[in-house]
Formats: sequence, C-alpha cells, structure tokens
Amino acid sequence: MRLLLDTHTFIWFIEGNPELSGLAKNLIEDPENERLLSIASLWEIAIKTSLGRLNLNASIQQLVDNHVYGNAIALLPITSSCLDCLTNLAFIIKPLLTLGYCASYGRKTNYCG
Repeated sequence: MRLLLDTHTFIWFIEGNPELSGLAKNLIEDPENERLLSIASLWEIAIKTSLGRLNLNASIQQLVDNHVYGNAIALLPITSSCLDCLTNLAFIIKPLLTLGYCASYGRKTNYCG
C-alpha cells in the first residue's frame, strides 16, 4: 500500500507522539508499505519552526537524513503538474496540505493523516 504522510502524521511518527493512532503507526512501520512525504511538508515544518510554533531540535537536513531517509520514506517533489493540479481545485483551505495531495495525485496513494 502507498501511504502519503501529512505533516502532523510525520512529526508525530518521528517523535513517538501518542496522538498518532496505533493503526497509523503500524501502517507506517510496515515494510511492505511504500511511505511518501511531500516536500511541501518539509516546507511547512520549516515555516512552523521559523515562527516558533515547532521545535524539532534538528535542522531540516538532519530531519531528512535521519527521519525521512532513515525510515525509507520517499520525498515527493513539487512539479509543474502539481501546480496544474492546484488550478483545478475550487477552494484551498490549507495550501501546503493541498500541494502535498497534488504531489501524490495519480499515484494511487492512501492519505495517512
């Protein structure tokens, strides 16, 4: 199964936060599942960190090396087709979340968030 992790799911997973359900944790940890994270989530983490709303005690590069690649999570790029996807959406409540969704569009991905 392909899993698209949203920003909070990813953060809760790497922190071992009990807010993450047991089901979500098991799905993420299952080596049979393909785990995906949009670069938009890292962008959101950087923004939240710069605003003082998040403190992960690591640089974004350390976060990627240790927790993204360290957990075999693939990073989804933001491409021009992602931006085309955005133009087809009627209303955007959370732009970075929507961009993450668009990055996974067409990949038969299950949203994990």
